[in-house]
Amino acid sequence: MGLNFWSARDAAKNFGALMDAAEEAPVIVRRHSRPRAAVLGWRLFEEYKKAYDEAFDARQIRLLELRMQAAIEGKLGTSYRARALGERLKNGRASLDDVPMADDVPER
Repeated sequence: MGLNFWSARDAAKNFGALMDAAEEAPVIVRRHSRPRAAVLGWRLFEEYKKAYDEAFDARQIRLLELRMQAAIEGKLGTSYRARALGERLKNGRASLDDVPMADDVPER
């Protein structure tokens, strides 16, 4: 499956042909020589959406497992720290190895 490239002007003038081409392969629409949009046929969109949803669900399950593991191991202190850790884990900016143990945190 190769990509097709269309100018924005051609896409606007020949929208029906653009949709037909998108059924065969993704179409990249360029404006001023820069990619501005991608047009997919419905079947390909559904395949991508299904794959995305499955990956998203798997990631959410993994994050929940990591949070539960951290709670069991006593690595979560205050609710603020728990939320902050959850956000860092969700955004891929932390792992459980980056989190100090409860005894390592200085008292206020």
